[in-house]
Amino acid sequence: MKTLLRCSALFLVAFAFARPVGAATTRVEVRALLVNGLHTETGSTSTVAAQPAPMLRITTSEKRWALFAEGTSSLGSTPINSNAFFNPGPTSVHLSYVNAVVRYRLNSATSLGIGDTIYNQVSTYGQNTPFGEPYAEASRVVGLRYEIRREFYSTPHSRWNAELAVNPHLSANLVEYEATNDADGDEGVLRTLPESGSQVDASISNRVSNRRYSLTYGLRYVNLSMFFPYHELADRNAFVIPFIGIARSFGH
Repeated sequence: MKTLLRCSALFLVAFAFARPVGAATTRVEVRALLVNGLHTETGSTSTVAAQPAPMLRITTSEKRWALFAEGTSSLGSTPINSNAFFNPGPTSVHLSYVNAVVRYRLNSATSLGIGDTIYNQVSTYGQNTPFGEPYAEASRVVGLRYEIRREFYSTPHSRWNAELAVNPHLSANLVEYEATNDADGDEGVLRTLPESGSQVDASISNRVSNRRYSLTYGLRYVNLSMFFPYHELADRNAFVIPFIGIARSFGH
């Protein structure tokens, strides 16, 4: 509910500064990502290598204000390779992600933003002991996002941008459960634990434009760490993500 209220407030602020319908410029972009990185839990480190993923990004801007949102649908069953025997980590991950941000342009090159980040994930685990059974973990991670964007080089047809965003506090409730068709009859929720953490999200990109169409390519780095109470590591994720996208602009 708190996340919904924050997102609603951000949209109201953005539209309060907009002109009547048709005055703003809207840019819709479809991106292809290639996710590479490490997922670390206590006693195990898993790898994600060259995992493709789609992303949709929408920006509506008017004068100094802009409303931005990006997200991915579930990545599907992402295969993961682990280096640990007794704590092998997840065998697959279903993940979806969204950012919603209100931005204010300080000058022609620099803008600041504030918004929300939401992750939804379900991780599947195999047997980690001789008597263990497969189980899954699910959580929704939410938290405020603060960002700064800077255009550091431009030509008549291209713009190089750098972006740094932080989520100083993210929170979640982790639910661990067995499958409902469990043979021993003890299916259902095994435990629920609160989590908290933070994230750093940085990128560099170049956008090449031709009238209403543009091509964007670049590199993104995401580092997300979550902890159980008493600062016990829940998981740490560090990803390097090359991307390329095609966009279409609408409006004046």
